[in-house]
Amino acid sequence: IETPKASYAASFGVKDVPIDKVDEIASYLSRFSYLSVREESGAKIIESLTRNKPLVVLDPVFLLSREKWLSYEIRRPGLPDNYVLLYSVMGTEYSDKVASEVAQQLKLPLIVITTGVLFRAKADLIIRDATPQEFINIFNGAEYIVTDSFHGTAFSLIFNKQFILANNIEIKRDRPVSLLKRLGLEDRADLQALIENIKIKIDYDKVNDLLKQQITVCKKYLIETIEDK
Repeated sequence: IETPKASYAASFGVKDVPIDKVDEIASYLSRFSYLSVREESGAKIIESLTRNKPLVVLDPVFLLSREKWLSYEIRRPGLPDNYVLLYSVMGTEYSDKVASEVAQQLKLPLIVITTGVLFRAKADLIIRDATPQEFINIFNGAEYIVTDSFHGTAFSLIFNKQFILANNIEIKRDRPVSLLKRLGLEDRADLQALIENIKIKIDYDKVNDLLKQQITVCKKYLIETIEDK
């Protein structure tokens, strides 16, 4: 039975498709009735392969409210009252050093969530075993967040935290930077002025309004795809 197929917030993970894969991927894409992606580079890939521009949508984590996320929160023991959080997925020396400098500037302890073995700067606490519920608690309790990841950026936004994106790996920056551009927050990823930008406060009244508008579009897209039988 042929039924409509839809993607939601898909991501290629690259900016370009290898030439020897173009026909194969274009064939797969042609089977979808609805296509949506997470970043602009993905939209450009699909448009080049199908001549149709897909909808650029928010990651699914944004479809739950801040209050809903906090309903799953479980307190992580041993956390200080105020702290800088580094959430590091790639574990680079760059993000380690930026986080350490931010903590020194703000005169706050540095808490690190990482799966990496090495941490190349001074930290007051390194956490490698946080549960999902504790992860929410650690993020929500942070005074300031430094992250190198897309979802670190996303949860910083959901919890209305002051933050910067300390990611200097070009191929890994695309998804979080695309998100920040949609919200007028490119300065959060400005590698030439990251430390200086910790003094600039994010206007979350404006950001939350933009997110609300985009969430409405995302939910409308999902309802349309579900109701198309």
